[in-house]
Amino acid sequence: MTNETINPSLAVGVIIKNKDNKILFVQEGRDKYYEKANAIFGLPSGKVDWTEKIEDGLRREMREELNIEIKPLGLIGVYQYARDNSQCLGLAFAVELITKEEDITRNQEELKAMHWLSLVEALSPATKLRVGSKEVLEDYRNNQLLPFSHVRFFDLR
Repeated sequence: MTNETINPSLAVGVIIKNKDNKILFVQEGRDKYYEKANAIFGLPSGKVDWTEKIEDGLRREMREELNIEIKPLGLIGVYQYARDNSQCLGLAFAVELITKEEDITRNQEELKAMHWLSLVEALSPATKLRVGSKEVLEDYRNNQLLPFSHVRFFDLR
């Protein structure tokens, strides 16, 4: 047994639906070091800062990237991404869009484009999405949400 500990980063992603029941997808403005992210679409996502509450990080990321307010509805699933010498835990949430759809404005430094797709279009074999996006969409389609109230924060300071 080694003395190493796992200290993964924490990412959050969301499924946002509009009044036409379509889901919002975004295209990154630059590649990530682990993925050619600027050539394909994925769900809006971002990293939770150290000691930040999950809900606060979720809301902050959506404000920073899309200038929107959201209401978390439920947890879709937990996902683990392994890379060379690191890993990331991802939490996917269904959220309600509080901001009017026409008021969504992408952060042009972070996002190249936005696009709305139906669940059927997004899950089509012809649609290329970022790693993990189709799995989140399949889980969303197939599972019941764990209510957001089950995501609890304990401040041990």
